[in-house]
Amino acid sequence: MEREQYDLVILAGGTGRVTLPGRNPEPRALAPLKGRRLLHYILQAAQDSGRIRRAIVVTHPDKVAAFRAVYPAAHLVWRDVTDDGTPRVEKTVRNAVAAGHEFSPWQEDFTLKQGLPDAAEAEPEPLPLPLYVTQCAGTMPEGGWTGMRLAQFLRHRETGTPLTEKLRVVVSMEDLPFLTGEALQDFIGRAERIDADGVYALVTKASCLREFPDLKRTFFHLTEGDFTGGNLSLIASTVFPACVTRMAEVYAMRKNVGKLAGWLGGGIIVKFLLHRLSLADVERKASETFNLKGRCVISDYASVGTDLDRAEEWPKAEK
Repeated sequence: MEREQYDLVILAGGTGRVTLPGRNPEPRALAPLKGRRLLHYILQAAQDSGRIRRAIVVTHPDKVAAFRAVYPAAHLVWRDVTDDGTPRVEKTVRNAVAAGHEFSPWQEDFTLKQGLPDAAEAEPEPLPLPLYVTQCAGTMPEGGWTGMRLAQFLRHRETGTPLTEKLRVVVSMEDLPFLTGEALQDFIGRAERIDADGVYALVTKASCLREFPDLKRTFFHLTEGDFTGGNLSLIASTVFPACVTRMAEVYAMRKNVGKLAGWLGGGIIVKFLLHRLSLADVERKASETFNLKGRCVISDYASVGTDLDRAEEWPKAEK
């Protein structure tokens, strides 16, 4: 039986860059680890999984030139619509989708800008699978929305499927250098069998400590065990754009304890403090918050939840 293949949307937005010893500041996805760029490891895992047809990188406009320099064979596309999650943009997007011309080839001739790889690394890297690059200057949810729309547009162009027809894509963060094809295949295989709008990966603490004891992660306790958040999701197009504004609001609460507590509610907080919070409680709260059916997959593959956020983590990862 032939297994379904998915588009992989890789979120590489934001203006931040990482500065490694002896190197210029560069997009984190393009920073090297053991002689290969972080993005290459994700692309290779995607190919090895056998479940990904192509990758779509959504990055900040200031970083597009850097991706083009490293991967000149990538397809550059641009958007007629700027994402900011407002009803006005939503209406404009819907009109563009209805007309079938939201995305088109990128014609701009980019000149060298900050963030390009060092001159000594001018040799372009090969692509393990087709790669598309587009831009979004907005929030992470808006980047996900952009990647989803491009995936729908590409399917429409190839098969004639209506742009508005439901589609599911795999979403990944940009800094997963340890991801393997086996881990990605395992997540997709279990997530696609779940009836949900969005399926998110949770990774067991035991696997992280076993496989990457020197890399620090933040863990939380549920009745099912101790976990860290993964960096993979299987998302349906039906979650956009309704979730964009709400996700941004919840993300903004993360540093305001009072607002965050109010959003979570007393019942969730009490259960958490008493170590009685369950996975079902978390899934139910997420579903209610975003008005969708959200579920989680528990993974024992530490590579799904082990990323590189800071430059000081590189020396440990190089071992």
